[in-house]
Amino acid sequence: PAGDAAMALVGNAFLPDGWAGFHAAPFGDWPRAPPPTDFLWSEACHTAGEALPVSYSGEDALEMLKAADPSVVDLKLDGASLGEEVLQCFSTSLGENQSLRTLRIEMIGFGPQGAALIAKALESNRSLTSLSLLYTGIGAQGASALAGVLSQGSSLTSLDLSGNTLGPAGVGHIADAVANNCELVELTLALNCVGRVGVGKIVDALRSNRNLRLLDLSNNNLRLEGAVLLAEALVDPACPLTSLVLADNKLGAAGIQRLASALVRNATLTSLGLASNGGRDACMESIAEAVVANDWLTSLDLSMNSVSLHGVDQLLVALDHNTTLTEINLRNNVVPSARLLAVEEKISRNRLVRVFTVWCEHLDQDTLSISCVNLNGETKAALEVSTSEAFATTHAHIAALLEVDDATLRLALPSGVLVEDPTNKASAAELLLEL
Repeated sequence: PAGDAAMALVGNAFLPDGWAGFHAAPFGDWPRAPPPTDFLWSEACHTAGEALPVSYSGEDALEMLKAADPSVVDLKLDGASLGEEVLQCFSTSLGENQSLRTLRIEMIGFGPQGAALIAKALESNRSLTSLSLLYTGIGAQGASALAGVLSQGSSLTSLDLSGNTLGPAGVGHIADAVANNCELVELTLALNCVGRVGVGKIVDALRSNRNLRLLDLSNNNLRLEGAVLLAEALVDPACPLTSLVLADNKLGAAGIQRLASALVRNATLTSLGLASNGGRDACMESIAEAVVANDWLTSLDLSMNSVSLHGVDQLLVALDHNTTLTEINLRNNVVPSARLLAVEEKISRNRLVRVFTVWCEHLDQDTLSISCVNLNGETKAALEVSTSEAFATTHAHIAALLEVDDATLRLALPSGVLVEDPTNKASAAELLLEL
């Protein structure tokens, strides 16, 4: 059913074919039925030995938090509500605990009060880095409580609020926290009725945020209007995102075209998820242009978009001019297996290629500073060379620092033209400065 498919895409975690369970367990992708609603089921992951899920009653989970066992770093609570008294004790124990790193709650009746108590615990807890409140009914009121503690400063770097029907108001509260440059690196708001108004608030927040890297807005009915707003955010050089997931948002060909056009100018995004958006072949020309022009994207999901042979053929031509894409998902499209194999063959070549941006500047009249930065923004090689040094010598130095064979290293100008060994030393310095 459509709802199950949407849940399978939450957090960009694509489940195995044939998956039919209510959700995937957090420490493995085995399917299972939903738990009964008359008990609390929790799982704990221990640092010692192999991480295996263990079942506890609500009281046992509470006692485990009270004991502050440092080996318990991941905890999952699933099922019916804890009850007000137990929930209060759970919040207090969570606030005092300084070893738990991941907390995932899927709980009927958890609601805004539960979110408020978790927010209160986060004021003193400094170990928790990942929080998931899935299908817990926290609403806009619960989102407001969480946004408050995020804005004040918390240890959380990952927040998943999928399936809580936050609406534009609740999303606005979270966006306010993002705008205040909270420490969040990953934010998942799938299945939250975000709509155009909500995505507008998120885009506004991104203008001032410098920390957020992953944003998942799957299944939020964003349509073309939402795609236009997100495309505007992507062309902003200050946009911090490296991963954007927009599965099942009815973007249509026009929406995907706007995002693809933004990719031509974007230099930060490495992963884009566009599954199940009705793109068809009409969007593939823009996708192909982006594949040729963009030197950063490594993963692209175009599954379930009714793309046919003609659209994939456009992509195949573009891949001849791309060196960064290593993952392309084209499953559940109208494409012969032979063409899918051809795509895989072309991107497998890219998995053997490492791409760096080379920065050069004058330190003084006679010295150049050269640094090589990978797609994650990490400097992998840095050296100083004389402006009179032969290009071949500098080429060999860079290869040695990158630990690659000198014969396999290629340097290219921004135009894409390969830099060959020039005939005189003066032009060598000029070419390096153009890199």
